[in-house]
Amino acid sequence: MKVAVWTKQAYDLRDAAASEALALLADPPPTDPAERRARASAVAQLAKVWEAACERIRIARGQPLPGSRRPSAKPQRQQVRRGLAPPQSKQLAQSTESLKTGPSSVLEPSTPTNTGKSE
Repeated sequence: MKVAVWTKQAYDLRDAAASEALALLADPPPTDPAERRARASAVAQLAKVWEAACERIRIARGQPLPGSRRPSAKPQRQQVRRGLAPPQSKQLAQSTESLKTGPSSVLEPSTPTNTGKSE
């Protein structure tokens, strides 16, 4: 990918502003108030240049401002119907029918089971 000339200039300007600001801050602070004010103003101007160059680089890359891109709407989930499922077998259908009609009035006698013990 070929870098545009003005993009390279923005990178160079950003790097030059940063190096000059760091060089100014590395020197011992002046004692004269007028010199201190001039130095602080120069560092502030270099910081503005650095920020403007970074902004131009961001725009050239096609990156949006932080927080400006909203996520796309998620597709809504299909609603699952909850309830009784249809009967799976005849036996299950019969048991559900007996539950609907209630208990039967005729009780069947229970037959004793042989446990295998001899008397």
